Amino acid sequence: EVPIAATFCSPPSLSARMHGRTHACTYASPGVTYWLDEESVSQFYAEYLLRRVAKFNYTEFMEVWQQTVPLGITVTSEMLKGVALTDLSARPPVVWHFPSHSLPHEVGPRSVVQCRLRGLAVC
Repeated sequence: EVPIAATFCSPPSLSARMHGRTHACTYASPGVTYWLDEESVSQFYAEYLLRRVAKFNYTEFMEVWQQTVPLGITVTSEMLKGVALTDLSARPPVVWHFPSHSLPHEVGPRSVVQCRLRGLAVC
Protein backbone atom coordinates (compact mmCIF):
# COMPACT_ATOMS: atom_id res chain seq x y z
CA GLU A 1 0.00 0.00 0.00
CA VAL A 2 1.33 3.45 -0.96
CA PRO A 3 1.08 6.22 1.65
CA ILE A 4 -1.13 9.16 0.58
CA ALA A 5 1.89 11.48 0.52
CA ALA A 6 3.35 9.30 -2.24
CA THR A 7 1.01 11.00 -4.69
CA PHE A 8 3.28 14.03 -4.35
CA CYS A 9 6.39 12.03 -5.18
CA SER A 10 8.11 11.94 -8.50
CA PRO A 11 11.67 12.12 -9.75
CA PRO A 12 12.75 15.74 -9.27
CA SER A 13 13.37 18.03 -12.19
CA LEU A 14 16.88 19.38 -12.60
CA SER A 15 15.62 22.88 -11.74
CA ALA A 16 13.95 21.69 -8.54
CA ARG A 17 17.09 19.86 -7.44
CA MET A 18 19.28 22.87 -8.17
CA HIS A 19 17.06 25.17 -6.12
CA GLY A 20 16.58 22.72 -3.25
CA ARG A 21 12.81 22.49 -3.63
CA THR A 22 12.60 18.74 -3.24
CA HIS A 23 12.69 16.46 -0.26
CA ALA A 24 13.65 12.76 -0.34
CA CYS A 25 10.83 10.34 0.44
CA THR A 26 11.53 7.98 3.33
CA TYR A 27 9.36 5.16 1.95
CA ALA A 28 11.18 4.75 -1.37
CA SER A 29 11.48 1.29 -2.88
CA PRO A 30 14.89 -0.39 -2.66
CA GLY A 31 17.12 1.06 -5.36
CA VAL A 32 14.57 3.75 -6.32
CA THR A 33 14.54 7.23 -4.85
CA TYR A 34 11.49 9.43 -5.07
CA TRP A 35 11.27 13.10 -4.17
CA LEU A 36 8.55 15.20 -2.60
CA ASP A 37 7.76 18.36 -4.50
CA GLU A 38 7.85 20.78 -1.58
CA GLU A 39 5.58 23.32 -3.26
CA SER A 40 2.87 20.75 -4.07
CA VAL A 41 2.96 19.29 -0.58
CA SER A 42 2.90 22.75 1.03
CA GLN A 43 -0.01 23.88 -1.14
CA PHE A 44 -1.94 20.74 -0.24
CA TYR A 45 -1.57 21.49 3.48
CA ALA A 46 -2.37 25.19 2.97
CA GLU A 47 -5.63 24.31 1.23
CA TYR A 48 -6.46 21.79 3.92
CA LEU A 49 -6.06 24.43 6.63
CA LEU A 50 -7.70 27.32 4.79
CA ARG A 51 -10.84 25.51 3.60
CA ARG A 52 -12.07 25.30 7.17
CA VAL A 53 -12.18 29.03 7.93
CA ALA A 54 -13.37 32.21 6.20
CA LYS A 55 -10.21 34.19 6.99
CA PHE A 56 -7.13 33.31 9.00
CA ASN A 57 -4.75 35.64 10.81
CA TYR A 58 -1.76 35.62 8.45
CA THR A 59 0.94 35.34 11.12
CA GLU A 60 -0.88 32.55 12.95
CA PHE A 61 -1.59 30.74 9.69
CA MET A 62 2.08 30.79 8.66
CA GLU A 63 3.06 29.29 12.04
CA VAL A 64 0.37 26.57 11.94
CA TRP A 65 1.11 25.81 8.29
CA GLN A 66 4.84 25.39 9.01
CA GLN A 67 4.02 22.99 11.86
CA THR A 68 1.72 20.97 9.59
CA VAL A 69 4.03 20.20 6.65
CA PRO A 70 6.57 17.34 6.86
CA LEU A 71 9.85 18.04 8.64
CA GLY A 72 12.48 19.53 6.39
CA ILE A 73 10.03 21.57 4.32
CA THR A 74 10.00 25.33 4.84
CA VAL A 75 6.83 27.12 3.76
CA THR A 76 6.95 30.54 2.11
CA SER A 77 4.26 33.03 1.17
CA GLU A 78 5.12 32.44 -2.50
CA MET A 79 3.76 28.90 -2.11
CA LEU A 80 0.29 30.38 -1.58
CA LYS A 81 0.08 31.55 -5.22
CA GLY A 82 -2.89 29.94 -6.89
CA VAL A 83 -4.20 28.70 -3.53
CA ALA A 84 -4.98 31.73 -1.38
CA LEU A 85 -5.16 35.49 -1.24
CA THR A 86 -3.61 37.67 1.43
CA ASP A 87 -4.33 41.16 2.69
CA LEU A 88 -1.19 42.26 4.48
CA SER A 89 -2.49 45.82 4.83
CA ALA A 90 -5.42 44.67 7.00
CA ARG A 91 -5.04 44.84 10.78
CA PRO A 92 -4.29 42.10 11.56
CA PRO A 93 -3.04 40.80 8.20
CA VAL A 94 -5.24 37.96 6.88
CA VAL A 95 -5.15 35.06 4.43
CA TRP A 96 -8.08 33.15 2.93
CA HIS A 97 -8.65 30.24 0.59
CA PHE A 98 -9.16 31.42 -2.99
CA PRO A 99 -7.90 28.90 -5.53
CA SER A 100 -7.17 30.32 -8.95
CA HIS A 101 -9.34 27.65 -10.57
CA SER A 102 -12.38 29.30 -8.95
CA LEU A 103 -11.98 32.39 -11.16
CA PRO A 104 -13.97 32.52 -14.42
CA HIS A 105 -11.94 31.69 -17.52
CA GLU A 106 -13.36 34.58 -19.57
CA VAL A 107 -11.49 37.89 -19.25
CA GLY A 108 -14.55 40.12 -18.57
CA PRO A 109 -16.09 38.14 -15.69
CA ARG A 110 -12.61 37.41 -14.31
CA SER A 111 -11.85 41.16 -14.17
CA VAL A 112 -15.13 41.84 -12.35
CA VAL A 113 -14.27 39.27 -9.66
CA GLN A 114 -10.77 40.72 -9.29
CA CYS A 115 -12.17 44.25 -8.94
CA ARG A 116 -14.61 43.14 -6.24
CA LEU A 117 -11.78 41.46 -4.36
CA ARG A 118 -9.86 44.74 -4.37
CA GLY A 119 -12.97 46.57 -3.14
CA LEU A 120 -13.28 48.65 -6.29
CA ALA A 121 -16.73 49.59 -7.60
CA VAL A 122 -15.45 50.11 -11.16
CA CYS A 123 -12.23 49.02 -12.82
